[in-house]
Amino acid sequence: MEADFEGELLPGWSQLLDVAARMVPISDSSLEWFARFGRGPGVDDSGTVREHCAELEAALVARREQVIADLQNHPGDGQAVTVWEAWVYSLETMGQRASAGKTCRWRWVGEESEMTRDWDGDGEIKLLRP
Repeated sequence: MEADFEGELLPGWSQLLDVAARMVPISDSSLEWFARFGRGPGVDDSGTVREHCAELEAALVARREQVIADLQNHPGDGQAVTVWEAWVYSLETMGQRASAGKTCRWRWVGEESEMTRDWDGDGEIKLLRP
């Protein structure tokens, strides 16, 4: 599943930016923001988006080797590098798109079976992770 962030499709790994945020030291407000981002559609002001994306990107870049090592299932696991690169690309793209307007909107696109409606009355869309 991919994120449609202000009309730009981000790699599917962007859905797990909340995992990236927990792997490196960042502020509590950024940690909370990425947790909300990964749960479903949203909107926020551009300055907030730029701030959180820049903070996480800097932390991921500064700790590249450690994050990749933590992601590896076994030595030489190339997918860990792919995930790290997708996270950094997503954050760069989100920051660039956020610079173009006052607010940013995002939603998750993909298979309908991956998303369900929460029928307990509040109408919020919830993402089910495999």
